[in-house]
Amino acid sequence: MYSKKVLGTPPIQAAAAVKLLALDAYNRKRAGNALHNAVVNAEFTYQPDQTDAVNQVPDSFAPAVTHAEAITKMNALRPFLLAHFADATYAHYVADTANAAVITEPDATDVPTLSALLVQYRTAVNQHFANDAAHNRIILTPAIMTVPVDSATNIAVCNAILRNYEGHVHNAAVSLSLENI
Repeated sequence: MYSKKVLGTPPIQAAAAVKLLALDAYNRKRAGNALHNAVVNAEFTYQPDQTDAVNQVPDSFAPAVTHAEAITKMNALRPFLLAHFADATYAHYVADTANAAVITEPDATDVPTLSALLVQYRTAVNQHFANDAAHNRIILTPAIMTVPVDSATNIAVCNAILRNYEGHVHNAAVSLSLENI
């Protein structure tokens, strides 16, 4: 049986670890267990090689308790959603312009405008989740995102969108690379 010898030197061990992580990332993407190529959060955008990246992850995904909180959270989520849909460099293979175009409502100011905005967010997010051209593999649209939107369910829909979007943007397999210093 042939086995490759790995010498005990740190550079060789590091190179072997990098190869294993790259293989793991490749296999996770092929199996549909990693939809994105990167989690594009604030830390990611601060890296010198990614200064053109736009943050797609809000500071908090804490659930809303009142309609006022839901209005604030959904208005604050818009730039992150649109940045995520538009990313064809880091998270996705191609931009998802069709689902970005679904969100046309202005910021919510009261319960009826929140309901209208939630309908568009829910539609855009559900369709984006199933966009195989942008992602490494197709995933199923979460059933929780199909509840009707009205004043009685606004908070539940808001929290479902936040929860599902959080899981979606954090679903990535990243590998390392070595550089000479």
